[in-house]
Amino acid sequence: MTQEPPERGLREAQASLDGARSAVSRLDSSRHLEDLAADLLETWEGVERALRSLCGTPTLSGQSLIREARQRRILTLDQAHVLVEFSASSEKLRETTYAPVWTDIRNAQAAFKQMESLLAQSTVQTAPVQTPEYADLHAVRTPTRDLAMPVERTPERRNVLGLLLMGVAILALCGVGGFFGWRYFLSADAALRKGIAELEVGRRSEAVRQFDIAMERDSRLAMPHVYAGRIYREDGNMESAMIELRKAIELEPGNALALREMGSYLLATGNFDLARAFYVRALTADTSDRVAMGYLACALARLNRLDEAQRFLDRAGPGSWSACASAPAPLPR
Repeated sequence: MTQEPPERGLREAQASLDGARSAVSRLDSSRHLEDLAADLLETWEGVERALRSLCGTPTLSGQSLIREARQRRILTLDQAHVLVEFSASSEKLRETTYAPVWTDIRNAQAAFKQMESLLAQSTVQTAPVQTPEYADLHAVRTPTRDLAMPVERTPERRNVLGLLLMGVAILALCGVGGFFGWRYFLSADAALRKGIAELEVGRRSEAVRQFDIAMERDSRLAMPHVYAGRIYREDGNMESAMIELRKAIELEPGNALALREMGSYLLATGNFDLARAFYVRALTADTSDRVAMGYLACALARLNRLDEAQRFLDRAGPGSWSACASAPAPLPR
């Protein structure tokens, strides 16, 4: 279920979308390429302004804005995917050497249509509900219960009761089977497990999609955000990595893996002292985490605290962090 945007944000979003409507109407592959590119960018700007108004976040843009809208439950997963496609088209259109193609037009029209649908649905949800008058409520007559004489139990009635109990037992068994089927195939945990499996075999885009599905099914889970944050950090998308890891720690402040991943994000961005603090918090939550020990040693080495760094390296043993403690070795990926 999506979150209902404030009324002022709806008005501003509708105005932004209306402002881009004429550009959408001109989208045609037969137009001059420069004019077509300008209309596509004008359409994206209208869609982006509308989404900013719904989120109330004037500084975010592009895929970071879309992800924020997903986290606030303003967009459904399908709507977010459509907007991501149009965002990618708009990035290519900003390059002067790029010539727009029919796919860009299709992405623009689909994104505009999704935003129109979103605003129409939000307007319906915020419309006042008519409350029936007191007299109207009592205008519906309640049927009176017929009085019946007690009926003597017969063997036929006992048979019916037995069949009824058997039916209840069968339904209970089906319910238990359905619960376990849901848990292992359709739950948030199932999507999380599938995302981890996809990540292990290198299918990163499918892994991100499964983590998004897990977030959609259960917004209280921190782990999908942790793994998504790791992927974004490894891909160099630091802004999205920060959004995901911050959300994970908000959901589970004591999650050792979330704290360690935040430490790795900070280490990769050069904030060595704060990275050290998060690695210490991760080890407080899980004293056996050798990865956190190793990269804590790396952070300490970058802070020129070499004796402490060596102690943690000795505790961690050899690993991907071994070379990191000696500058200018690469930071964690």
